[in-house]
Amino acid sequence: MCKYLKNKIRKKLKELNKNSHMNREEIETLKWVLKEVKDSAKI
Repeated sequence: MCKYLKNKIRKKLKELNKNSHMNREEIETLKWVLKEVKDSAKI
């Protein structure tokens, strides 16, 4: 499940980088979520 989520978020981040008109806040939020997912995957 976590792996699925991580891939989904990574894909989304790549899309956001391509569409750089997307707001920075959304990108930062996604990065934060990805970090949270990584941390919870360690538990």
